[in-house]
Amino acid sequence: MLRKKTHIGTSGTFRWAYHDTKDLLFFLFLRLGTFLFLLTLLSLALGGCGASPVGMARKVRPVAMLGHGRLEDTAWSDHGQALAVAGSIGVQIYDPDDLSKEPRTLLQGMNVGGWVQSVALSPDGRLIAIGNNAGVIRLRDIETGEERAVLEGHTGWVNHLVFSPDGAHLASVSGFINDRTVRLWDVATGTQQTMIESETWPVQSVAFRSDGEVIAFGTADGSIHMWHIASGEEVTLLKSEGGGIYSLAFSPDGRTIATGANDGTVRLWQIATRSLSQEYQGHHKIVTGLAFNSDGTMLASSSHDGSVRIWTVGADAEPLVLSGDDRENEEQLMQGVAWSPDGTQVATVCEDGSMYVWQVQNGEEHTSLPSDLAYGVTVSPDGKTLAVGSKNAIYLWDIATRTRLTSLPAPGPIYRVAFSPDGTMLASGGADATVRLWNVADGTEAAMLEGHTEPVRAVAFSPDGTVLASGGTDMTVRLWNVPSGEERAVLEGHTEPVRNLAFNGDGTLLASASSDNQNGAVWVWEVESGNVQHVLPGHNVVAFHPNQSLVASAGMDGTLYIWDLAKREVWLELQGHRGLVTSLAFNPDGTVLASGSSANFGIFLWNTGSQAEAGQIATLYAHTSSVWDLAFIPGEMSDVMLASASFDGSVRLWGVPQE
Repeated sequence: MLRKKTHIGTSGTFRWAYHDTKDLLFFLFLRLGTFLFLLTLLSLALGGCGASPVGMARKVRPVAMLGHGRLEDTAWSDHGQALAVAGSIGVQIYDPDDLSKEPRTLLQGMNVGGWVQSVALSPDGRLIAIGNNAGVIRLRDIETGEERAVLEGHTGWVNHLVFSPDGAHLASVSGFINDRTVRLWDVATGTQQTMIESETWPVQSVAFRSDGEVIAFGTADGSIHMWHIASGEEVTLLKSEGGGIYSLAFSPDGRTIATGANDGTVRLWQIATRSLSQEYQGHHKIVTGLAFNSDGTMLASSSHDGSVRIWTVGADAEPLVLSGDDRENEEQLMQGVAWSPDGTQVATVCEDGSMYVWQVQNGEEHTSLPSDLAYGVTVSPDGKTLAVGSKNAIYLWDIATRTRLTSLPAPGPIYRVAFSPDGTMLASGGADATVRLWNVADGTEAAMLEGHTEPVRAVAFSPDGTVLASGGTDMTVRLWNVPSGEERAVLEGHTEPVRNLAFNGDGTLLASASSDNQNGAVWVWEVESGNVQHVLPGHNVVAFHPNQSLVASAGMDGTLYIWDLAKREVWLELQGHRGLVTSLAFNPDGTVLASGSSANFGIFLWNTGSQAEAGQIATLYAHTSSVWDLAFIPGEMSDVMLASASFDGSVRLWGVPQE
C-alpha cells in the first residue's frame, strides 16, 4: 500500500527514477514485512488499543447528519396525511401541515441503495416506492421503514414511479439511453409483469388511467403510447409535433390526456378521437411535470423555466403563475408538481435541491424546504461550531447539539469557508468572485475583498491570522492583509481554476492545487516573496501536515503522496482509492490523514504517524455523492472527530459512538 521513491531531479519539480532488480526484491520483502506488521496492528486495534490512531479509526462511525440534502421528487398521500420527499440522502416523510417539524421517518440514502431519484406513495398510504440512481426500486412500509420488496431490472436511474389507482401495480421509467423501458410490477409479489421497450427513443414519463387498466408513456421523439395492461397490447398512439414528451397526466375521468413537451407547450388530447383539443402557451422551456386536481378542473404544470402554472381546463383564462416572474427564476428548474388531496396546495421540487409548497387560491408560498448544498465545511478552533458553505448562505451549526445556530446570507453559492485561528472571523469564497469576512459573534459582514474576476473556489487563513489566501476560477492565488483588507500579492502560474489552498504550520509556505495540464499540479509558494518553491505534478488537492515539512496531495489516479519538502522527495505513497480524490485533511497532530473520493463516495482514514506504521486504517461510507471537503474537529468532543461535506447536500459528523 505504500512505496518510497528517491528524488533525482533538480529545479522546482520532482522527477523519479526506476528501481533496479535488487531494489525491487528488497522492496517486495519490505512490503511483506510491513503487511505482516500492519496485520498485527490491526488485530491489536480490533481488540482495543486505547487512543492510538489505528484503534480509534477502526471504530469510527457516522454519528450525525446535518441538512436536508438535495431534493429530487415529492409525493402526497391520497389522504393528505404524509408528504414524501426524496433526494440525495434518502427519503423523508413530512407532516404536510408543518414542514418545519422534523420528518416522522427518515430512510437513509445508504439504506435504500444510493441517491434517490423518484418516489411514489400507494393510494392507501401504507407503502412507499423508492427508485435510485442504480436502477433499483425498493418497496417499504411508510411507517416502519421495513423493506417489503426489491425490484431489479432497470439499468439506468429510475426517474419516475407511479402506483395504479388500486395500488396493485407499480409502473417505473428509466430515461437513460441504455434503458428505454417502462416496467410494470406486481406490488404484492414484487415481480415484473410487463416490460415495454421503446426501440429508438428514451422514455420520459408514465401515467395510469383512472380505471387502472391502461398506462400511457411519452418518448423523446414526441410520441404518446398507450397500452392495455391485461392484454399487453398498444391501444392508442398519438404523435405530438412539439418535440419530446417529458410529462403527461390523465384527467380523472380518463377521457383526456395532458402532455408537456420540450417546446414549453402544454397540450390536451381527446383520447376517443385521438385529436388535439387545446394548447396552453406560457412556458418557454421543457415542461417537466403535469398533474390534474381531483375533479379535473385545474391542471398544474412545472417547467425548467422556473415556474409552476395553474391552468383552468377548458377555459382561455390566463394561468396562475407561481414563483414570480419565471425569467428571473430560471435557475430553479422545477422538476415536477403534485397536488394536495384537497386541491388547495401544490408542491414542486427544484433541480437545485429545494422544495416549495404554494397555496393555489392566492398563489402565495406556503412553506419550503431549502436545499442544503454543502460545498465546503470548516470547524472553529475550539471545536464547537461548524460552518457550511451552501447556496446563498453560510450555515453555522452547534456540533454538540447538532442544531443550526444561524445563517449568514450571501449573494450566491459559497464554495469554501474558513475560520480565523482565533475563531472570531469567518472567510468565504463565492460565485460572485468576492472574498468576504464575517464577524462570527454577530453574523455581520466585516469586509468584502474584490480582485478575483471569476468565482472564488478556495480560502485559507495563515496560522497567525494576518494573511488570507484565496484561489479562483480565474486561475490566480491572491494574498490579502486581514487587518486592512488590502491585496498584498497576486500569484500567477496555474493554467486551470485553483480549487484548494493550505498554509504550512508556521505560515511561511502556501500550497495551491489546480487541474493544470489535465492531471493537476500543486504549487508551493513562499508567502513572503511570492516565489514558487516547488511544483508537485499530477495532483489537484492538497493538505499540509500541521507541524512537519510534509504536504499531502492526491488527484485523478486515486494515489496519495505525502511529500517531504525539506528533502525534496516523496515520504509516503498511499494507494486505495479507485478514482479521483476530491478532499484531504490531517487531524490536529498529523497522525491521521482523511481523504474523500468521487469514485465510491467513501472517506479513507490513513495512519500517518510514521513511515513504519503508515497505511489505511478505516473506510467510512454514508454519502451518496462526491465528498467535497473534510475538516477534523479539535478539542475534547466526546464522540465527534471529523466532518465531511458532500455534493449530496449533507454534512456528516463522524466519531466513536458511546458504548
